Amino acid sequence: MGNISKYTNREDYELIFVDQNSPESNRVIDLNARHHRIDIDKHLKINHIGMSAAMNLGYKNSNPNYPYICFMHNDVFVWEGWLSILRSFIEKNPKTIIMPAQGPYSRDDVKKFYTEENPKGNDDAGMIMMTKEIFKKTGGWDERFKGVYQDVGFRARFPEYHFCTA
Repeated sequence: MGNISKYTNREDYELIFVDQNSPESNRVIDLNARHHRIDIDKHLKINHIGMSAAMNLGYKNSNPNYPYICFMHNDVFVWEGWLSILRSFIEKNPKTIIMPAQGPYSRDDVKKFYTEENPKGNDDAGMIMMTKEIFKKTGGWDERFKGVYQDVGFRARFPEYHFCTA
């Protein structure tokens, strides 16, 4: 979340943190305590309901005026310009669902991705971005997937969409 704040203009996003830390837990998280740099629009503190259900809850609590939705795991690191780059893929093809590849790649692999029209990388992204219109059509995340394979289940249900994975 620190990199989102660091590398993204504040007016370009809404940050919703779905915190599945049980309210009964003694662990208290104050994300703004460290250097007071992370701006969270909504911090939803809930009992553990599973990854898919948590992402659906985040969507339901999002601002309907934002046209895009981006789901991100806690181990994803973004870089300068990440949001505009991902949006550009969607603007070129509105049926695109972006899953940036985070797998191990050589520099030559990355250079090849830059030249391909529809690059295909490792699809274990930890992040997925699409328009909210597409997300509505999908019906959301399959809540039977509690902790793993929710991305696989999502892709399998919607083969008509173009998944960009590089």
